[in-house]
Amino acid sequence: MNDLSLDLTVQHTLALSPEQRACLLGHDPARPDAGSYRLRLAMTAADAAADLPAALQRYAASQPILAARWLQVAGFRGWRQALPNQGGAVRWVELDSTAPAITLGEDEVLAVSRRTLADGAVEVEFVAAALALDSPSLERLAADVLALAGGDTPLSSDVGYEHYVQWRQDMAADEDAAQGRAYWQHAQVDPAQGAALQLGLRGNPATAQAERLNVRRQLSGSQLRGAQALADGLGQPLDFVLQGLWWALLGRVSDQPSFVGGWLHDCRGDYDHFEHTLGVFEKILPLRVDLDPACRFADWLQQAEGRLGDHLGWQEYCPIEAPTSTAPLLAGFVFEQARLAPGQVLAYPNRPAFELLLHVRAWGETLHLNLEANGAAYSAAGLEVLLEQLCTLVVTLPADGHIALADLEPIGAGERERLLALAPSHPVSNGEWLPQLLARHARQTPHAMALSDGRQRLDYATLQQKVTRMAGWLQGQGVGVGQCVAIESERSLQGVLQVLAVLSAGAYYLPLEPAWPDERRHDLLTRAAPALVLCDPASSSAQGPWPSASLEQAQNDAELPFVPPTLSDHQLAYLLYTSGSTGVPKGVLIEHGALRNYAQAACTALGLEPGMRLALTSPLTVDLGHTLLFGAWQVGAELVIAAQDDLADGAAFRRFLLRERPDVAKFVPSHLAALLEGDAPLLPGTLILGGEATPRRLVEQLFAQAPTLRLFNHYGPTETSVGVLFHPLRADAPDRDDRVPLSRVLAGNRVYLLDEHLRLVPTGALGELYIGGAQLCRGYLGESNAERFVDDPFMPGQRLYRSGDLGRYRAEGGLQLVGRQDHQVKLRGQRIELGEVEAALLTLPGVDQAVARLWAPSEGAASLIAYVVLAQGVADDALPPLSTALAERLPDASCPTRLLVLPSLPRLSNGKVDRHALPDPGQLARRQPARAPTSELEASLRDAMAELLGCPPAALGVDDDFFDAGGHSLLVIKLLARLRTMFKLEVSPGVVFDHPSAAALAVALGELADPARLEKVARLRRELDSLSDQERAELLAKARAAKGLAAH
Repeated sequence: MNDLSLDLTVQHTLALSPEQRACLLGHDPARPDAGSYRLRLAMTAADAAADLPAALQRYAASQPILAARWLQVAGFRGWRQALPNQGGAVRWVELDSTAPAITLGEDEVLAVSRRTLADGAVEVEFVAAALALDSPSLERLAADVLALAGGDTPLSSDVGYEHYVQWRQDMAADEDAAQGRAYWQHAQVDPAQGAALQLGLRGNPATAQAERLNVRRQLSGSQLRGAQALADGLGQPLDFVLQGLWWALLGRVSDQPSFVGGWLHDCRGDYDHFEHTLGVFEKILPLRVDLDPACRFADWLQQAEGRLGDHLGWQEYCPIEAPTSTAPLLAGFVFEQARLAPGQVLAYPNRPAFELLLHVRAWGETLHLNLEANGAAYSAAGLEVLLEQLCTLVVTLPADGHIALADLEPIGAGERERLLALAPSHPVSNGEWLPQLLARHARQTPHAMALSDGRQRLDYATLQQKVTRMAGWLQGQGVGVGQCVAIESERSLQGVLQVLAVLSAGAYYLPLEPAWPDERRHDLLTRAAPALVLCDPASSSAQGPWPSASLEQAQNDAELPFVPPTLSDHQLAYLLYTSGSTGVPKGVLIEHGALRNYAQAACTALGLEPGMRLALTSPLTVDLGHTLLFGAWQVGAELVIAAQDDLADGAAFRRFLLRERPDVAKFVPSHLAALLEGDAPLLPGTLILGGEATPRRLVEQLFAQAPTLRLFNHYGPTETSVGVLFHPLRADAPDRDDRVPLSRVLAGNRVYLLDEHLRLVPTGALGELYIGGAQLCRGYLGESNAERFVDDPFMPGQRLYRSGDLGRYRAEGGLQLVGRQDHQVKLRGQRIELGEVEAALLTLPGVDQAVARLWAPSEGAASLIAYVVLAQGVADDALPPLSTALAERLPDASCPTRLLVLPSLPRLSNGKVDRHALPDPGQLARRQPARAPTSELEASLRDAMAELLGCPPAALGVDDDFFDAGGHSLLVIKLLARLRTMFKLEVSPGVVFDHPSAAALAVALGELADPARLEKVARLRRELDSLSDQERAELLAKARAAKGLAAH
């Protein structure tokens, strides 16, 4: 730095500085001047009266950088720059209030506009080429021009940017260069190496850069004094303390102890020679942030200060123009001494190199915070929350910094109030229990329709008569208040009648599926010890040590008197078994008060009304259908029962909707998506989605098909009586994230997201969902409740259910679920505990080790895969019998679609199974080559199956079993829809189940239609699929022209 002489003898051009070359990253290589910065100011009366154009031109004449040109010179690689000895004229534009903002022309470095608004206010906007002026330079330029116009003489420098360029070239070749480059190679600052920050407040950014968002806040007097006291107590500069708080906050709300951020640093503050020079000096110094939760903030900041100091010492050798990775830095920090009064600045220059940037500006005795972000990835509400959390840390952190990073509390009073608003805990008003509701509807609206199944239709008077008769019969069998009655029935009108009769008799019911394995039904009945089992006489459930009877017996016996029982909120209504973490299903006991609260609150929230037709599409054994099953009786609506065949495929579903015209239906999203394959049906006016995460693409599909649809996302564990959270979706309210949120709590419930110490987690951070209120179950039948039910820290004496679901509070309100705390998963609406599946696998002879995992490919449906290690001497051909044996132990939903044999299970260093290292089922090597198609029909069927399975066509042989490869009933529905579209064939699901390979299915289809026609259609279809979009469009145009000519 002692020799600032300049050599411009080579073509009178200079190479670009590293900072300038970094500016070119992501820009059009043919337009080095394409990037620009904008600074918009509000003019004071004095500024508006001054002769700004003249001041601008005087100033520009003294700044050679404003006359810079970029060119390519023979013999040199890349762009070079010509910097003349003096400046030049700058374009000045006068605008009215309606004129568009100015843009830079080709080879233009700076342009300035003055706009007079309709109210007489005046704004001035400076637009500068990013390759000539960085943001601090543009702000300095604007301040100097205003000072010059006001009669002051701004500070200037005899050292131009060309001197800085020459000095940087010398530094690149000096004796410290090798050591400097080595420093950055070992700094572990590559975002692509697993440490890129992933904030929960961040959505999914669009591919194109969205508008930049800016949120500002000035630290209040007390906040500023607290920040300065903190810096003094820690013996650190204020800017280092604020930077440390920023990184600590991001680590806290992202749940990431390590990540890579970016420190935007202007080196003019480090070198007196360049302090007043205009040009491009800012550079991003990547910083690896490591946060040990147990470390005290003061100690961690001391370590960080040393790292920042090392970065400054080697900053000239940071490879900013050729980073080790093209992965973006998602968060950054910059601290500047402001040169313009913050109140005068209407819009600061944006720094698009970061998705999220905290910009701290010191102005006199004040600090101004500006949070800038990509609007495609962040919302204004999210930025407001982050700034609020940062300011909270400033004032709540002890002055000595002696607090563990894990104990930093960014939740202020305002945020705490918002979070607790999701826990209103106001129960619904006392009302009638279900038997009383039925009786009232029968009295008040006896001829209103109550229950139908496509074959018979009952009004409320008839329904009440049948329910009362059967309830009297149950009482005659000794069934009374507090006793259990097991009901083995498919979804049917008779099954619903039995449910209503059991409840009217004062007992509680346990639903069983006739298709369940005998062993499972026997186990559940043994533990429930029912007073009576209602089932088919031929069922194995009738063979146990418990009384049993058939529906026919109840209907044929002489009518017995019915005595209405005395009910209370704490009497049991039903018992449902859910998958258990120990491998044993858990029996959930739901009381009448909880069920009543749900029915009342859900009907109000979802807009269910008397006279509506509500479609029951779920089995009686899962509470997904309870929303409409009990909602119908709550409001006096009609329950329309869909038969099994009505939901077999898309065509049957459409016929059901056309025949019954339901107003409301509730579905598991994956099931509904499968039913929507093919021709679009006439949807009900209201749809409720629940049982699993709702994908955004399904929401978009539904609204595209029915723009006026009333659509709800609904959530709740069985332990909290069906559901506690919901979210009304709108066609005109797109979200930044693929996950559909849950924004509202049903009346009478409380929800919290808490950490492991039962503390509220800040907005954006990951927490476990805890639920309290009027809908909590009594507990588990015959089991301890201590693991899942804890004391409410916010309402002493009350209970909370620990759901195991993980989620984040949203800045826009409500929350978003993101996964499971344990290994529990949901598949097609059924909650499955992987431990139960694994426990069943380990009971099978020949299985030494077993683990299950849910696989969800990017294309195709999710499936449950089991990996087993076989005992020594057991051959792979034992798998088919194992699958059969497993089906006898588990319900269909919990049975893995594939059993894969591994020589050993991957394990972590602690000996636990590494589930993330389990091989992708689609990538496992085949034991024998896949047989290729021998006809166009086989090829078409193979391709359709492979697409649904989410695997390459070549990976699926025509003899491979569709179900062994991961297929299931929902994919069968989708496959049938494609067959209908491709071949105009109506094929029943049974054909696919009986002929599960492409080759076998081709033979079966040949028996349903002319094989030659099928082969011709398949060949034409494959030829059409092989065309490019342009070729397909040309072919379509020719076909339309030929059709028009024939018509003429």
